[in-house]
Amino acid sequence: MSDYIAAVVNDINSTSSSGCDQISSREIQLTWTILLVCLCYLVCVSPMVICYMIDSHTEHGGLLLGLNCLYWLQYSLNFFIYAFRSEQFRKAYLDLFATAWKAAKQVNERQKLPI
Repeated sequence: MSDYIAAVVNDINSTSSSGCDQISSREIQLTWTILLVCLCYLVCVSPMVICYMIDSHTEHGGLLLGLNCLYWLQYSLNFFIYAFRSEQFRKAYLDLFATAWKAAKQVNERQKLPI
């Protein structure tokens, strides 16, 4: 399947029309990232939606608990999808943590507390 997708992408890149630019690799990567996030959402949310559609007054507490955990798991998975797929996302988080670390260190030095 991935060979087929690669062939389609290569075909799209090689046959650009006169007024259109070729699709960049960054756009392709972004498209795949969005597709993965949507797929993660469907896989994690659909079971709960189907369960509620079949029986909204279900007595299976354990099933609903598991499905709710799966629902909330998709938010965590999104973070890892973005972190794995986007160098810009990783860099932004490293910058955020570096800034937070410097701020915490300055507060610590003013209060003389060991880290």
